[in-house]
Parts: sequence; C-alpha cells; structure tokens
Amino acid sequence: SRCMLACPACPRTLFKGHYSVMDLSLEAIRGLVENSSKFSCVILCGDHGDPIYHPEFHEVLELLHSFPGQPPLWIATNGSYREESWWRRTAQLLREQDTVVFGLDGLADTSKLYRKNSDWYSATEGLRTLKQYGKCTVNWQWILFRFNEHQLSEARKLCEDWGVDEFSIIRSFRNATTDLTTPTISTDEAYERFKK
Repeated sequence: SRCMLACPACPRTLFKGHYSVMDLSLEAIRGLVENSSKFSCVILCGDHGDPIYHPEFHEVLELLHSFPGQPPLWIATNGSYREESWWRRTAQLLREQDTVVFGLDGLADTSKLYRKNSDWYSATEGLRTLKQYGKCTVNWQWILFRFNEHQLSEARKLCEDWGVDEFSIIRSFRNATTDLTTPTISTDEAYERFKK
C-alpha cells in the first residue's frame, strides 16, 4: 500500500487514514512464489499502491528470479520519483520476458490531472532508461480521459522517439463520471487517433 500519488478515485485517497503503509516481507514473497513453476506470470501491481516503492524492490526482483522456471514478471507502476541510477539497476535485473507498464495518462501537462502528485519527468526518464539499458518490454498505459484524448497522436510520436514497445489505451473502472474524466470517444476511436 506504499505510493507517492493521490489519485482521486484510489481507495487510499477516498478513505485516507484507513490504509496503513505496508509492504510484503521477502519471506512472505518467498512463501507465495516458491512453487512459481505453476504460475504463467507473476504480477507486481500494488492494488492500493505502487510496487516500485517497496523498500527492497530490487531484492524482490532478485528473489523472484532465483526460483527455477521462474515465469515472466509483469510490473505496473507510475514510475515517478526514482532516479536514473535506480532505473539502471532495475534494467539490469529484468529479463527479456519481463514487462514494465508505466501508467501515464497524458503528457506533461495532463498526466498529473488524474495521477495527483505524479512527476512526468522522472517517470518518463525511468521509461527511457529501461529502454536504453534493459531487455524487458516497456508498455505505456494510458487511461482515456476527456482531458487527454486530444494528445494521442503526440503520444505516438513520443513512443516512436523513445522506442516504447507497446501502447495500451484503457478506460478506468474507478473514476466517477464527470465532464473532466468522461471521454467523448471510444477506445477504438482513441486507437485511431493514436495511429494518425
């Protein structure tokens, strides 16, 4: 439940004070995945947090990769507030079959409208560092909102410049319906804009 952000529809924000900051211990993680050969994928996604803020994140990656037949890792993050050196270390630990998904819902001026307290510059530096120094797949995930639907073609250009492997457009299941958040286009129309 550790996170730097205050997204308005996240339960950590909606029910502030009711969520303690907690991390799974390395021993608990070991117990969960020691039979990992039965898994097709291990997902690191803090439902009410962001896994990259675990104080032993790199040790978690080393532990997960230590089991024989370890399946691919899929890591969901916003990516804010980690330095380039931290991302270089992460790039060294991730394998070709692993994926990191960066939740960036817009560009520098709009991404922070939903992902409150996020930092576009450090997050995109992390994305670019993984591409430059790592082997893993890098995915840019974009929650479609009214305030970012006009920026999709610009996002495509950035994906090309940075070598992003995948770009995913989704609709939020959490956000309330407001003029700011409700997109005026469908996901299919958004992909068409992205391609232009």
